[in-house]
Amino acid sequence: MPDPACRASPPVTSSPVSYRISTLLEQFDVACTPRTCRCGSLTGALSAFLGEGLLLDALAHALVREGRTVQQLPGTPHRDDTAFAPAHATTEERKNALTNIPRDLDAWLLLDGTELVAVECKMRTASSMDGKTTGTVAVSDGWCEWQRLMGAHFARAVWTDTNKVALPLTPPWPLPAGVSEERAANPIRILAYWRPVTRQGHWLSELTTTSHDTTIPVHVRVFSASLYLRALLAQGNDALPCTFDHTQVRLQHLRRLVAL
Repeated sequence: MPDPACRASPPVTSSPVSYRISTLLEQFDVACTPRTCRCGSLTGALSAFLGEGLLLDALAHALVREGRTVQQLPGTPHRDDTAFAPAHATTEERKNALTNIPRDLDAWLLLDGTELVAVECKMRTASSMDGKTTGTVAVSDGWCEWQRLMGAHFARAVWTDTNKVALPLTPPWPLPAGVSEERAANPIRILAYWRPVTRQGHWLSELTTTSHDTTIPVHVRVFSASLYLRALLAQGNDALPCTFDHTQVRLQHLRRLVAL
């Protein structure tokens, strides 16, 4: 049971929570003019409040529809510091080697009890600094965003807050019983992205990059929540159920603070 004295402890959940897909797309894919309304700042606040949980829920929903079982593990994927500094390095040498290298990703997922997935979430919306309204042809916008993403992050020989999805990682501890050491050392990498971003028109694209400091090829899957939810909406589905409890817990904490 959660410690009742701990403010960070999640309250007991009472009912399932789901998102309205059409409203999500309207809120996060349509940019507003900052000087004429406050929607941009509201979208930013909602992105910070819901973004990571929303992206993980959308990704999990897509994986379940592919026939996978999905579980979120405790903790977050952590950079393997030994990949950047030799074991005999001094503390100062190790500190210098790790300067400006991102440290953590956002979540570990476990698929079918046997495969690890390291997830980095990026809630890039139409109201982000470089954002604009997604047109009616989202795939076309997605291809443009793919090119921008590659140029800004995956074609560069420096670590960024986005290409860190390819970081060398230490396996989660304790390691789930069904995961082999080989799979633990080579987890699936997924960049969960809000905006339409696609290489060939699908909501899940693949790329191969390198772990810059080791030149080891790393395969990354890029998941576009916007494109996936558009596909669900086109099939007549306007509800995305929460797979995990992130959003429900946050809403229940909010209800403790605000009378609704």
